[in-house]
Amino acid sequence: MAKVLTSNRELYVCVTLYHLYLSLLYINKNESKEDAIILLNANDSQIYTQFLKVSPVLRKSGYTVSCRLRNKTKDILGLEEIENRKQYQFLKERWGKDIVGGYTLYNFAWNMQYIYSTANLFFKKCREAYFLEEGALTAINPPQSKAKVLVKKITGTVVDFYKEKKLKAILVQKPEMYPETWQAKIRIMDVNSLLSSLGEETKIVILRVFMGDYLDKATSGELDNVGIVYTQPLSEDGFITEAEKIKYYQEIVRYYSKYGKPIVKLHPRDLTNYQFDSNITIMPAYFPSELLNLLHVHFLYAVGICTSAVPTTDAEHKLNINENFLKDKKFKLKELT
Repeated sequence: MAKVLTSNRELYVCVTLYHLYLSLLYINKNESKEDAIILLNANDSQIYTQFLKVSPVLRKSGYTVSCRLRNKTKDILGLEEIENRKQYQFLKERWGKDIVGGYTLYNFAWNMQYIYSTANLFFKKCREAYFLEEGALTAINPPQSKAKVLVKKITGTVVDFYKEKKLKAILVQKPEMYPETWQAKIRIMDVNSLLSSLGEETKIVILRVFMGDYLDKATSGELDNVGIVYTQPLSEDGFITEAEKIKYYQEIVRYYSKYGKPIVKLHPRDLTNYQFDSNITIMPAYFPSELLNLLHVHFLYAVGICTSAVPTTDAEHKLNINENFLKDKKFKLKELT
C-alpha cells in the first residue's frame, strides 16, 4: 500500500551535484526531509556515476532519491517522456495516487526559453514551483533557436514559464543579468542564509555525502595555510580549447605559488588532466566547491578565471582574473591585492 504523507510534499529536480547540494540546504531549511523526493537526472555518464556514488549515502541518511541517466537521442525522439512518467509513478508510489496539484517543485532544469523535458511533466502536475538558477552562466548562455523553441512548444514543452502563475519565484545569483520582464519573479538566492540554518549533525551528513573518505583528509590539516585555485569546464562548454585551458591553469598555479602553496579544486564537470607538478595537491572533482564553507577553512587566497566560487570562499585575497572572460576571452595574470 502506498504511503500517504500529510505534510508539505517537495520535489527537487537536479542535473548536477551543485543542484543536489542546494536541494539539501533547502530541505534542511524547510524541515521537509520526510516528505521530499530528489530526482537526480544526469545528462552525461560522468555526472551519473557521481550520482550513483552519493545515492546510497543519501538513502542511508533518510532521503528519498531516484537516479537516472538521460539519453539525448531518446530525448530528441520523445522517448525520454516514458522515463519521466516512470519517475512520476515513483512519486505516486511514495506519496499516494492523488498527487496532482499536491506538491511544490524546486526545479534546476530550465533555460531562458523553456523548461527541460526532465522537469516539464513535473511542472505541469505541481501545485506551485520555484526555479533555481542552473548555474552562473544561465542568463548569458546563447539562446536556443526560434525554430527549436517552436518545436518544443508544439510538442508540449512549457515555454515563457516566467508568465506562469504557479511559478512563485526564480532564485538567482545576479538579478541584474535577467530581463526586465522577469524581475517581478526574480529573487536573490541567499546561500549564506541557508548555510546559517544548518545544524552540526546535518553539516556532517552533507559533507559525508559529497566528500566521502576525502572528508577525513580535508580535516586533517591538508588545507591549512594554502591558497586555492578553482578550475572551470571552459573547454567542455566550448569557450576555449583544452590546450588553452591547460596553459592558462598551469600559468595560474605557477604564478600564484609565490603567495603560498596552491591547492587546485577541479570543477565537477572538468575532465582535463592538467599534469601539474607532483607537489601540487588536487582536490577531487566530485564535490561542489561550496562545501568548503562547511569546513570553516580559511585560505590564503582564492583565484579563478571567472568563477562564482571565488567570492564565496573564505580567503584573505580573492581574485577572478577576468569577470568578462566568457565574452572577451582575454587572459592576463594580476597581482593579488
